[in-house]
Amino acid sequence: MKNRNSNKLFIVLGLISLVIGLISACKKDNVDLNFVPTRQFTPATITVSGKETSALITWSKSLFSDTATTYTVEFAKDSLFTTGIELTKVTDSLTLTVQDEELAIKQKHYARIKANATAKSVESKFITSKSFTITGEQLFLPVYSSQVTETTVLLKWRVKPNISKVVLTPVAGGTAVTANIGTTERNAGQITVTGLQPNTNYEAELFAGNVSKGKVSFGTPGASVATQTLAPTDDLAAAIAAASNNAVIAIQPGTYDLTVVTTDIIGKNITLQSVSKNPNNTKINFKQFNLKGSGAGIKFSGIEFDGSIAPADYFINVVGLNSDGEAATFKSIVVENCKIHFTRNCLIRANRGSNNGQKLDDIKFDNCILYDNNASSYSYFMMDKSEFKTISITNTTIYNSARAIISWGTNITPAQTPVITIDHVTINGFGSGVRNNIVLDANTNTVTFTMQNSIIANTPKAGETVGTNAIKAAGNIKFNNNDYFNLNTGDGNQVTFGSNVTLISNKTVDLGWNASTTTFALPANSELRTAGTLSDAIGDPRWH
Repeated sequence: MKNRNSNKLFIVLGLISLVIGLISACKKDNVDLNFVPTRQFTPATITVSGKETSALITWSKSLFSDTATTYTVEFAKDSLFTTGIELTKVTDSLTLTVQDEELAIKQKHYARIKANATAKSVESKFITSKSFTITGEQLFLPVYSSQVTETTVLLKWRVKPNISKVVLTPVAGGTAVTANIGTTERNAGQITVTGLQPNTNYEAELFAGNVSKGKVSFGTPGASVATQTLAPTDDLAAAIAAASNNAVIAIQPGTYDLTVVTTDIIGKNITLQSVSKNPNNTKINFKQFNLKGSGAGIKFSGIEFDGSIAPADYFINVVGLNSDGEAATFKSIVVENCKIHFTRNCLIRANRGSNNGQKLDDIKFDNCILYDNNASSYSYFMMDKSEFKTISITNTTIYNSARAIISWGTNITPAQTPVITIDHVTINGFGSGVRNNIVLDANTNTVTFTMQNSIIANTPKAGETVGTNAIKAAGNIKFNNNDYFNLNTGDGNQVTFGSNVTLISNKTVDLGWNASTTTFALPANSELRTAGTLSDAIGDPRWH
């Protein structure tokens, strides 16, 4: 037992001697007992998220950090930082926000971060983030055809402070046009830019200082060269009858009379346009325009058409050459920037032929106001039995119209599936004659149908009734980003959309219109001003 205790004593004395020796050695070599280890550890994690106008970078605390630690954050366009440092920031936080004024938008960037040296620790190494992008704001609103001429464009944007200029660059190359934005334009959120080239595609870019705030593309139309120009004292009917194929007849401001007999356009395609491009000062009192026989087509531009004097049964009547029902292959019907009012039956009648006997190319109504149709036995576009490639109704207002909008109710098999588009259209006050499927009746025909960015309201007409269904067709049927209200049957029920109709992002905001409403401005703060597919206003743009 005595030997064991002696051994323990020797071990303890030995350990004490070793500790004293180590301390002595440290003192001899001037080693600081308060030493903090060298910091070779970077922040362990880093996350970054790019937004419209900024990017947020966050990271974890570096090892051996204290209250005196700061961080250096550097930005470059490549992950190895070989292209140069775009921006450097120093912060004592674990987060940093950079703005679109500091880094270019729509550009891939990388951030790298290190902890800076302190009195007790050297700087850390860098850690590099994944790539991120500041996407940039899109303040521009879409450009509609009504805002563009051969040499000018009206550009609109969501109002924000500091907007300073817009630059319009020809897509195919050429001299850019810069328009500075003053206080009046800035507050209004719009500017008319002049000096553009006809028949040219442009990209417009909006700026606040040097920061891009959106881009939008559009094309100017080509200058239309008239083959003849008429005054109100000239014989318009004789000029149309004598015109050759593809003739362009321009008419000076004033009123023209075509009410005595129907106007036949036989086997040729012609354009009738106003010189002023303004339907408010160029008017035709009409009885009816007949497209007769293969090759017949028409384009109307910038004219008011009044059918109340004749009175007019139809605006355009599609018929065969020698008889109404004779087979024929027609050209297109294009109506742009026009006002058409008062027809007793319908806007277009194209149901005269046998099934598939009469064929049309494209039917297009853009930037028009169409109103006052009195019949309860016709739809506004009567397309039954006919083949057609497309029907496009855009940027247009239709009110007090017909028993239904489009009828293609005879089952036929066309050479190709027709495409029907209704986009940025305001429709108010229609439906009559106990008609069902009052927006589109294509029976079981296959169509590609899209109605979007539009407002449809107030059915049926006073004293009338309609069916409970809005759309009947086979195929791809979409009803998106629209507003609809007061769609009633007239006998206590609601008009609804069938199960085969794809309904996305629609609203049912009651704007207070009734069947007699004729102006359709949206309230200043209406949610419908940003309800469109491009976060733009819905309905005919003329009312925005």
